[in-house]
Amino acid sequence: MDMTATPLAMPTTRRSPPWRPWPFRTPSWRLAITESGLPAAVQQVLLDVVGNTRLLADEKLEVAEELIAHFEDGLQRGRDSDSLIEAFGDPEMAAQLIHQGKQRNRSMKNRIMQAALGLGALSGGGFLTLVILFYWGQPQPSVDYLAQINQPALSAADQDKGWTIYRDLWIKHGFSEGGNFDSKAMWLRDEDGNFGRMVRPDDGAAWEAATQRLTEIEDLLEGFRVGGLRPVFGVPLYVDITDYEEQDFRALFPNRDYQEALPLVKEPLADSLMSVLLPHVQVMREAARLLTLDTRWALEQGDTERATRNIEALLGISSQVTEGKFLVSSLVGYAIHAMTMAVIDECLHSEVTFSDTQLQRMHAAVAKAQVDHMVDLGSERAMFMDLVQKTYTDDGQGDGRITAAGLDLWEQVTTNVSSSQTKPSGWSFESVTKRALAPTSLLFLATRKQLTDKADELFQRMEAVIKAEVRGDANALEAQQVEREIGELSVAYTPIKLLFPAIAMVRQAAVRVQVSADSVQTALAVIRYQRQHDRWPTSLDELVGTFLERVPTDPFDGQPLRYRLQDDGFVIYSVGVNGVDDGGQAVLLRPDGSFVEDPATEPEPDTLRPLPAGSYVPQNKYPGDWILWPRLSGQE
Repeated sequence: MDMTATPLAMPTTRRSPPWRPWPFRTPSWRLAITESGLPAAVQQVLLDVVGNTRLLADEKLEVAEELIAHFEDGLQRGRDSDSLIEAFGDPEMAAQLIHQGKQRNRSMKNRIMQAALGLGALSGGGFLTLVILFYWGQPQPSVDYLAQINQPALSAADQDKGWTIYRDLWIKHGFSEGGNFDSKAMWLRDEDGNFGRMVRPDDGAAWEAATQRLTEIEDLLEGFRVGGLRPVFGVPLYVDITDYEEQDFRALFPNRDYQEALPLVKEPLADSLMSVLLPHVQVMREAARLLTLDTRWALEQGDTERATRNIEALLGISSQVTEGKFLVSSLVGYAIHAMTMAVIDECLHSEVTFSDTQLQRMHAAVAKAQVDHMVDLGSERAMFMDLVQKTYTDDGQGDGRITAAGLDLWEQVTTNVSSSQTKPSGWSFESVTKRALAPTSLLFLATRKQLTDKADELFQRMEAVIKAEVRGDANALEAQQVEREIGELSVAYTPIKLLFPAIAMVRQAAVRVQVSADSVQTALAVIRYQRQHDRWPTSLDELVGTFLERVPTDPFDGQPLRYRLQDDGFVIYSVGVNGVDDGGQAVLLRPDGSFVEDPATEPEPDTLRPLPAGSYVPQNKYPGDWILWPRLSGQE
């Protein structure tokens, strides 16, 4: 019969087989194939492939139904059975590949069933061997990842460390987490006494109190101005406060007694990179706020040199806090950098005039900060690998098996991960460690090599997404795909599901900080050009060579950032999340904070205000362009 000439009938509903005792029952996967209506030759191929997959019964049925659908689709498209069989390839190889794929993504239910079958097939001596392997095996950590992370801070010369300047001043002023430093004067309070925004020169008595406080800590501010220009922060990181030298301890932990400090309890997690202390990171954000406040005071006094030094220090500090390469450090560095971009905006829109040299210094400081290096997943990768080496045995060739001590450690990880991270449903490390069948975890948890290979792949893809110059739709889709794949990993890869950072959050932060740095550098170049030529450039291309190395790229479409002259100066903008050049039309907000789809239809256009650059959230579906300069920092 010529199958190419006869249209294939629509598949009928599979009927349930009549009930028979289990030993005499036809397997459901075999019944599905034989009743599929496919040509006999195709049925034979499917029976051979599915029968050789060595899978569980319900998995074989899934495979059979997928293959039936594949061949039905081919026949409906007019292809004959011989060409479909030839295109399908070697049945033995197909069965092997299907077996491997299903085993990697096997559900928890089937993994337990596989473990149960494996146990059933084992003799009493075999199960005892499994128990011995599980409880006898011990992790053998061999890499000191913390030493690698600390190497830049420990190897730097004292004159290159900001910490050699900060330390004594922190001790003097109690400027540490847990110290007695008083920063209340920096903030306005609402009617309920809650702190609101930072004070500004037009805040009357609150501003006077703030400037008085700045006068009292001038030596601390000068220390940040000098120390912020040094290339490294210079504080080593530890998991135990007793590892710090005495002077470092007194500066970082002013509320603790050095002589009475006790080591941390040496639980498994206490020795991992997950427990590394970062006592200086959030404190430096407070330092950035002080310098921001002092810059506003310098503008009021007409002291452009002090304002310029503050900006240079702020950008240096934004880089210093990221040197440990932990994700939390990078996000704080991003926040300080964004704060600095707003400060530059305030400076250049103030009534004071900065010299050409001062503008050039600001420009150089923004370029030197190298925001593309602020996020580095190296420490996150090291944290993961450190936990793996303290969880698995090591066969000397990159592989190994889970251990009882390892399950104890992962139980602690499970209870310490952020509640915002998705925990795998239907699975708990606690339930495994507390049951007599804990050794069966050897049968369904990924081996060390499987785990590290998958982690390496995902880290590489994440880094590519974060550091990609163009962050438009394709890049966003790749980020979503990575996160989707992590979410869909089987329980064999639970450590990855628990510890991988939220790539979407990091990517959005990277977009914001990179485009902010690019736009401020471009704005400074435009202003410097105008100073030199007594006219605005007609395009950004005129800046290349003297004021810019190249015109920065719009992160959403890969084209150069847009530039447009206006009666009162110029505007620099990105096409934004909608990818459409709206001619520099800002995203407009109503008084209630909602954004406007069509400004022409608004009944009260005078009540609308443009969205400040620093408030733009790249994952929102805004209409209009992202106005990057002027930043409108005073409205944030």
